[in-house]
Amino acid sequence: MVKLTKITVSGFKSFKRKSAIPIQPGISVFTGPNGSGKTNVADAITFVLGKIPSKSLRAKKAQNLIFHGSDKKDASENALVALHFDNSSKKMPVPESEVVITRRINANGVSTYRVNGGVVTRQQMLDTLLPAGLHPDAYNIIQQGDVNQIVDMSPEGRRRIIDEIAGIAEYDDKKKKAEAELASVEEKLKEEVAQDIVLMRYVGMRPVIVHGGGPQIGEAMLKAGLTNAAFHAIHDPEAVLAAEKIGVGREGTVTLGGKTDPEVGGPPLALAGTVVALTDGRFIAHGPMGGGVWRNYGLSMVFRVGGIDIVAISNNGQANDLAQLTSLGIDPTRKDTIAVKSNHHFRAAFEPIAREVLTVDGGGLGSARGRAAGYHRLRRPIWPLDPVDQPVTNPGVQEAN
Repeated sequence: MVKLTKITVSGFKSFKRKSAIPIQPGISVFTGPNGSGKTNVADAITFVLGKIPSKSLRAKKAQNLIFHGSDKKDASENALVALHFDNSSKKMPVPESEVVITRRINANGVSTYRVNGGVVTRQQMLDTLLPAGLHPDAYNIIQQGDVNQIVDMSPEGRRRIIDEIAGIAEYDDKKKKAEAELASVEEKLKEEVAQDIVLMRYVGMRPVIVHGGGPQIGEAMLKAGLTNAAFHAIHDPEAVLAAEKIGVGREGTVTLGGKTDPEVGGPPLALAGTVVALTDGRFIAHGPMGGGVWRNYGLSMVFRVGGIDIVAISNNGQANDLAQLTSLGIDPTRKDTIAVKSNHHFRAAFEPIAREVLTVDGGGLGSARGRAAGYHRLRRPIWPLDPVDQPVTNPGVQEAN
């Protein structure tokens, strides 16, 4: 069983200052006079569980959930609530024994969801909660008047509630959803393509996607003076640790790449820039390859040099999901140029948003230029190193350069 162990509230309704409310084993009771904020604790839990209509949280609009100030206290810029769960039973599909679900809402009414610090969509957050029997419309919280409503229900209505609590309704819903998705896969693909086109028209010109080798591509982008660009990703745990010491929002110098085999992939790049973001590298993929699965690239950073956001990761992996950028605060649809360190796996996720895809050779072991490498004791001629117009008999073994 998943257990709620703590509630952290800041800027939500009557909670101006950050408050941590421990939930001890057994029954926890909140007491106080009318208007002291007891119900706001229940609203905070419902808020994190993904309740969308603000009226269900006793607010006319989402912005009203933010502490609006008083005679002695200034208004808050946003509202944040975090629920801490004991996940020792591993009911939630998260490897950690403690799971922290966070929801933040800003003055514009925009919500941001996080699971253990990683940014996720509302649906991904709900998918994390559902296996534990938690849902914004479930009966995890019994509000005032709910008991009378249940008593007055028809037998069929009470049966639906029992199914929801027992989890039967959840599986029925999943079954119906899967059947509907299977029946309309082609239509959904058409709709998604159309939505992508509308989105790209809305945000402006789509990005150019450049794919190929390693740090040398980043160096070429810097020499070209590109702006509003991103590069994913250089596998360099040492550089990420150096950025962690510098700190987010601070300027410094890091040495990127070239640590595995400088003779093949080029020397390291000593770059001066700003540490824009640091994350634990964990997020839920949402693209065609492994969508819905948690990924872990270890401590990761965004290092901004000029107009280029360079991503470095601690656990190696090719770029093949847009969440690899969005989880770091980079919106790929708003970039002019995106370089991805990938040969083919990037295509399913990145080609739909691309204005153009360019293949470049950044050197390294994955270079596509066969003639650039040194070959020895190779039978010649051989394609593609040599033009082969006619069959060759007894070519012999020759030294090739």
